[in-house]
Amino acid sequence: MTDEFDIASRHAIASVEAAALRDEPFPHIVVPDFLPAPLYARMLDLWPAQELFATTNAMRRRELWLREHWNDLQGAQGQTWRLVARVLRYVNPVIFKRFEVYLSSKFMPYLGKSWRDHVKKLPLIMSGVQLASYRGTIGLPPHVDHARIVTNAFLYCNERPQAEAEQATVLYRSLGLALPTNMNIDGADLSRHMRVAEIVPYQPNLCLAFLNTPRSFHGVDSRDIGERERRLVIFNSSVKSSDAVRLFGEAAAQA
Repeated sequence: MTDEFDIASRHAIASVEAAALRDEPFPHIVVPDFLPAPLYARMLDLWPAQELFATTNAMRRRELWLREHWNDLQGAQGQTWRLVARVLRYVNPVIFKRFEVYLSSKFMPYLGKSWRDHVKKLPLIMSGVQLASYRGTIGLPPHVDHARIVTNAFLYCNERPQAEAEQATVLYRSLGLALPTNMNIDGADLSRHMRVAEIVPYQPNLCLAFLNTPRSFHGVDSRDIGERERRLVIFNSSVKSSDAVRLFGEAAAQA
């Protein structure tokens, strides 16, 4: 397992470091061939049973936090997902480092020009790995993620060999709009204040990672995918709740 971890982690880090760092419409990287092909195929084969997933209100998403279900994942399935989680935890700081040059766009809107003084020695949480599953009618309007998330990453787990634009993640260029956190504004059509800038396809073994700024608007077009699953592995870097209040204000931190 150690040899496989070394191989997988080196592969993922090399893929992340080779990906072009794009600053439009917001800082992000698109990483193909993220995991070694054999490990990715095993992940698909050993995807956890649906009954382990909890339903949320977000895009009819069903989600599973690996840390809460290790006892439910036994044998080869447990070994595979522990390996995947370990690799993602190892590569997460490398993803964060890719975005360091753009950290002002994350923190300056909240803290002003002295933002560096506020984030010195700021501890980041990089341990959580979440599986997400969507069926039926999917769709997520343009939004930014919760303020406490600094970087976010989606590993697409498409069981089909080709990239699919129909289940893509849409990246938007803001036309001056910024939001302090993930929030709904009743009666407001936020899409009027942005333009589609990039389509990141639902492509097997492709990872989208981005810096979560007040202008990092992304979403998924609405459509019915029937009984098929749209599957992702989500991992990120975030700040503690107490630090979120200090950095972003109580309203944004507790939204």
